[in-house]
Amino acid sequence: MIIKFPVIKRLLVVGATAFMLHLIWEYAQCGYFFDMEDSFEHQILMITATLGDMNMAIFLYIILSASNKSFYWIDKGMSISDVIITAFYSLFMSFYFETRALIEERWTYSEQMPLIHGTNIGVLPVIQLLILFPLGFYLTKYLISKWK
Repeated sequence: MIIKFPVIKRLLVVGATAFMLHLIWEYAQCGYFFDMEDSFEHQILMITATLGDMNMAIFLYIILSASNKSFYWIDKGMSISDVIITAFYSLFMSFYFETRALIEERWTYSEQMPLIHGTNIGVLPVIQLLILFPLGFYLTKYLISKWK
């Protein structure tokens, strides 16, 4: 009998992996591409954004689990349909949250932030989700395979 890595542990690994990847990305891009003061409020905003990214990754894992009819889909790696779903999800979520944050003036971009042509949306937040969601799932698959 094969004992599978429990679902709750999988979700914790997805969350922890996503949190670390997104935290690194947020801090790497923030100082150069966003206009913000380095303050306590800035640190809270960074953690809040990272927690939001982590929750989006967990929710995407659940969506892909429903699409694959198994929480263990990640053991096989991402299929073409998983990649397509991830890409559309990443684009939708990045555009939605960036637009909302800019409207609410939670942050502004510096002049160095490249914008998506015809929009006021920065390229880097979109690329962030397009890259880090699949990378997080790849690292999750790797970690789960090492802990079985």
